[in-house]
Amino acid sequence: MNQKKLRLLGVFSLLVLLISISLSASSCSFGSSLDIDYVSDRLSEYNLPNFDKTKFRAAEKIFHKYAADALPDAQTLTENTVALYFESYHDYIDTADKDEVTDALLSCYAYATGDRYAVYRNPTQYEDYSSNMSGNFYGIGVVITHDKELNTVTVKEVYEDSGAEAAGILPGDLIIGTDGNRLSDVGYDKVVEALKDDSKLTVDVLILRSDTEITLTVTKKEIVEQSVKYSIDENKIGYIKISSFKSNTTNQFKEAVDFMENNGAVGIIYDLRSNPGGYLSAVVNMLSYISPKGTTIASFSNDYANTKIDRDSHSISLPSVVICNENTASAGELFTAAMRDFDEEFGYFEVTVVGVTTHGKGVMQSTFSLSDGSYVTLTVAYYNPPSGVNYDGVGIIPDIVIEDDSARLGTAYDEILKLVK
Repeated sequence: MNQKKLRLLGVFSLLVLLISISLSASSCSFGSSLDIDYVSDRLSEYNLPNFDKTKFRAAEKIFHKYAADALPDAQTLTENTVALYFESYHDYIDTADKDEVTDALLSCYAYATGDRYAVYRNPTQYEDYSSNMSGNFYGIGVVITHDKELNTVTVKEVYEDSGAEAAGILPGDLIIGTDGNRLSDVGYDKVVEALKDDSKLTVDVLILRSDTEITLTVTKKEIVEQSVKYSIDENKIGYIKISSFKSNTTNQFKEAVDFMENNGAVGIIYDLRSNPGGYLSAVVNMLSYISPKGTTIASFSNDYANTKIDRDSHSISLPSVVICNENTASAGELFTAAMRDFDEEFGYFEVTVVGVTTHGKGVMQSTFSLSDGSYVTLTVAYYNPPSGVNYDGVGIIPDIVIEDDSARLGTAYDEILKLVK
């Protein structure tokens, strides 16, 4: 990334800093009747190069509906950024770099609403997000994390039967380049794009492992993410690990439950540790599959309505233990709370929750499309388990608190044996 583009990005990084200070006393609203001017009108008066007023205005209309209370500060800070841009940076940035102005302003505008889950994604970013959430993607078959401060890309997981596994890539490896391009020279986006570029069957991946650089030629292929893994032991205790809730998770979960029934399971351990959530529709359908017909799985409430959700059910009445931790969030928490409610509220089957207090995200987001393929995601409602008790900002406290993560599975097994006797 050249220095001039870094200067541009620095302007908007400064806005984020200003926003983080100003938002300390702000609150999130899911709707408002406030009459707020459109900042897009005022921004257009600056004659920003390549500023897309129509696109910005369309996004603003969405913000006005769901985050109006926070908009005055957001608009002021956005305008201040544009003023700063013209005052200090305008003469130093090439025209080609200014193409990102609208995207950068919308990203900061979303942040400035005070909704910590609000996000703006341009078409490329949304395509990547959508592909990830589908549970099916084309690539080498790794889960990576990017540390922006250190500019490192670390392999966290290697999928079974993937090109990465066949080539010998291991968890913990650092990806420092692809196809002759070093991460330090071309940046994260270009390096990672080569891992999933469907115009080439293979990619040369430069790995740093134990201070040694290794180049591996990796074949790309279609990957089906297994977000549900399961097994059963000699005591007929079933184990179902749910790592996320994606488009294909529901069917995988149904296969796991059917497997338990067909193999005579007497109890099931559901492992939701470090499950960050995902699609609420997936978790609702999954919970419906193991509860009686007509059960209220969840309710959603905002400034406009309170809606209860149920589905046709398959129902399986087996004692259960749910394992959770501090990284169990969102839909993962809904699954955990609903399972306990199936016991305490309805008496369907016995459930014990083991682990530590969960993350505490009890709000849901909706994603709104713009005409160019960009999307804005905003918080629109609270969602609640069957009991109706919301846990946003609080989390779910387990029945049995186990601080040591390595001991949680063993404790869960001890507890499920108690329930099945």
